[in-house]
Amino acid sequence: MTVMHCARLEAGVLPFASLLAMVSICGTASGQATFTRIQSLDEHNRWTRVTGISADGMKVVGRSMTDKGTFEGFVWSNNAGAEGVGSLLHNTSAAEAISGDGSVVVGSTGRHSYQRTEAFKWTQDEKIESLGIQSSMSTAYGASHDGRVIVGQYDEYPEQAFRMDASGMTNIGDLGGGRASARDVSAGGATVVGWSDVNFERTEAFVWTAQTGMQGLGTLGGSASYAWAISPDGGTVVGSSRFDHDSEDGHAFMWNAQEGLVDLGAMDDLFSVAWDVSQGGKVIVGETYIAPFGPTRAFVWDRQNGMVDLNEYAKDVLKLSIDGWELQSAKAVSDDGMYIAGDGLSPEGEYAGWVIRVPTPGTLVVMGAALGMMRRRR
Repeated sequence: MTVMHCARLEAGVLPFASLLAMVSICGTASGQATFTRIQSLDEHNRWTRVTGISADGMKVVGRSMTDKGTFEGFVWSNNAGAEGVGSLLHNTSAAEAISGDGSVVVGSTGRHSYQRTEAFKWTQDEKIESLGIQSSMSTAYGASHDGRVIVGQYDEYPEQAFRMDASGMTNIGDLGGGRASARDVSAGGATVVGWSDVNFERTEAFVWTAQTGMQGLGTLGGSASYAWAISPDGGTVVGSSRFDHDSEDGHAFMWNAQEGLVDLGAMDDLFSVAWDVSQGGKVIVGETYIAPFGPTRAFVWDRQNGMVDLNEYAKDVLKLSIDGWELQSAKAVSDDGMYIAGDGLSPEGEYAGWVIRVPTPGTLVVMGAALGMMRRRR
């Protein structure tokens, strides 16, 4: 049964059991949904934090506890498991992102409080090496598809945003407030996103290109917005923004040149943040609070279904065995939207990373309909 056939059937009136059967057929047509725990660098499998994923979803990066009780950046694949990237300072490091082709890992090494941190890049052949930024504090947060363009921040109070390529490092400026941080870059390396202070009055998400310079994206009504990721094609930006000057709460947002800043909402109208976005802005992932000051829940968003709790989606629709898991944050999504990586609490109570493979994105409308029916039947 093709995706088109599935969509046509969904448009009609079907018994609930028939719809579930249809979801099963559609979900397995292009591969089975899977849930995989990311192993840590510690033999006891303690504490793993996820930060990025390669374009094809085959590699995931983040930070893990080691057998020595320190924290080290890692790159993980299902075939090879987790490999530490090493460190340059104080035996600690954090992998913040991986290039789309999976060849380059970037991040920082050293402690983040009271001591120096240094931005690095890592490759399988060359291992870890400093980016050579002359600053007491620097971190690389994003890399282009081939890893030849790297973005991040250096200095502290005020932070400075940088873009680095073969010609060297460039300070890309700010929006008038003296502080800025670059957080992600498009696959081709031309478009950078992040946040910057504006005239010492507010903080805004920004988009930067060499042609246009840094452009603020505004807010959802509050005093601050932050861009955390950009789609590989450079057309969609995601992040979070305060929506009220009297509140610290904020909502996940999506931005593109046609629609501007779009509020993605939040479950129970609480705080939410979007961490990553797939090609063309089709799939957005992040986290949302389910109670004030309470735990967060990972979410997945698309235009057809809006914001959906990934815990419910994985159990009720994808039929994955995640009993005992709390999927708290979806941090990264592959270019095609078929792989989602994040972290949360394992059944053993450990903070752990995971990867979910979903069926082809074309079946999301059908699966969203099934999830909606399940909610109505409860």
